[in-house]
Amino acid sequence: MDGLPGLEKLFLETFPNARTARCWVHAMRNVMAKTPERLREPFKEISDRIMYASSEDVARRNFLELKTVMDADN
Repeated sequence: MDGLPGLEKLFLETFPNARTARCWVHAMRNVMAKTPERLREPFKEISDRIMYASSEDVARRNFLELKTVMDADN
């Protein structure tokens, strides 16, 4: 769902067993706009590995790497 007012509510009323999620493209655009320039390249590269991971375990490992990389810059 892309944040359109009422869309998610209507969708869930029609498909009560469905699960919804925010569009990755729109979410990534918003996050990248707030990411400091010096961190954008590593953030985007690791985020893509999370998004397109072959399993939940792989995604979680990549997420831990992302946290480590972002913490190291502070």
